[in-house]
Amino acid sequence: MSLESGKKLCFISSLITIIAPIAAVIACIAFFIQLFNSLALSLSSDMVYTPSGSIFLFQTIVVGSAILSMVSLVLFIVGMYYLSKYYDTPKIFNNILKALLINIVATVIIVIVTFISGNAWVSSIIEPTYTGTASISSGVYTFLIFMILIFLAAYAIAIFCAILYKRAFDALADKSGVGDFKTAGLLTLIGAIIPIGVLSWIGWIFAAMGYNKLKSVQPQTEAYPPQQDVQTIKYCSHCGVANVKDASYCYVCGCQIQ
Repeated sequence: MSLESGKKLCFISSLITIIAPIAAVIACIAFFIQLFNSLALSLSSDMVYTPSGSIFLFQTIVVGSAILSMVSLVLFIVGMYYLSKYYDTPKIFNNILKALLINIVATVIIVIVTFISGNAWVSSIIEPTYTGTASISSGVYTFLIFMILIFLAAYAIAIFCAILYKRAFDALADKSGVGDFKTAGLLTLIGAIIPIGVLSWIGWIFAAMGYNKLKSVQPQTEAYPPQQDVQTIKYCSHCGVANVKDASYCYVCGCQIQ
């Protein structure tokens, strides 16, 4: 597998991961500025404010962020696969693949559980039983307990996936000799333990620098010592006894050694 292909794909993925949050924040700021300006304009005049433009901007931000995230993820997975093949280290890719599968399964489960618990809570409010308020309160408490459990499960899964990412980055650092990957993996793990998004974001900056430093591994050639004359003895052609190589006559039979 080509090192350059994996390097470029992962580098582009890292850049998207770094730039996308900044662009999203700028777009959200622009959205709220437009929203407040439109509200102020509607209050100061007889115009009726229709938030269609702001809603379209918000939808564009959400859809654009989702598309960029998917593109970045695909590039990252393919790039890490190339790098794992190039360095002949399967755990570089396997840890990333495990983290991806765990995230997908966990997301599906969390969505299903949240939908079921939320639907049960709404049903308890819309169609209260004869117990009245007590039933509604019980439904609220049950829903809150579900949300807390879901949050704790998501938190634990995020930490475990961060550990898998760290293992992949550590393996890549060991094989490539680029220490930036160890820093990226450590920041990713700390950012999962302490939910501060900026730590993981900084980690991707180190990852991007690491990908940019990757170089082809030059094949090592063994240095063989100069060939030496390993013959230290010679045999007598008459009796077959071993003599030192400088001997002219056999020390046993006395014949001349040819």
